[in-house]
Amino acid sequence: MQHQKTPGVLDVRGETKLLPDFLRLLPQETGFDDHLQGDEHRNTLHSKKGQDILEGKGETDVYIIEDRPMGTEVSINNHDQPETGEPGQDILLLPFLLDDLEIRQEKKHVILSHLDSPTEHVTIRLMNFMEEESYRHLSIMDKEGRMHTVRLNSSNEPDLIVDQLIPDMTVSDGHHILSQLRQTNAGFSEVEQVFNIPGDKILQTLQAKMIPVISS
Repeated sequence: MQHQKTPGVLDVRGETKLLPDFLRLLPQETGFDDHLQGDEHRNTLHSKKGQDILEGKGETDVYIIEDRPMGTEVSINNHDQPETGEPGQDILLLPFLLDDLEIRQEKKHVILSHLDSPTEHVTIRLMNFMEEESYRHLSIMDKEGRMHTVRLNSSNEPDLIVDQLIPDMTVSDGHHILSQLRQTNAGFSEVEQVFNIPGDKILQTLQAKMIPVISS
């Protein structure tokens, strides 16, 4: 399943249908192997089953990955190269703990897997992460609600900056992300199922990481 190329536009048997401005399509998976694509705005992509490919595109995107007992791989293509400024920092909601996370490089990709039981949990492929900066704007929240940023270390290896959400994130940017997460689903029901923690804790974690905007 692929999201429509133009938000608010449907192609039904070759006939274009334009949705009113107050309606917006959200990419949803089928339960099989899906390719979920967002648009150039903020998107929330939720992978529940199958070997999905998630592609958020522009601005700040949120990737919700549910665990699978069969060692399924989910791929994330978060390439974003805006004409001006830096790409928005994307957020991956990881369905296990930081202490259980193994990070390794596989050619130009980065693989996130469960350290002790990789075949019993979902594996996440960060596509082209090693290739260029336009793929490296990603933070991770684990099941405890802790936030970490994926970066290259001094040895040019993929690594985590522990307990860092987004470098120099402003209150304005943070509130956009909070609003996006609140709109993901009513009462954070799906997020709470993935993490087994209250949705309020997720919001509190994000709010604690914000810094004020300093105007000149």
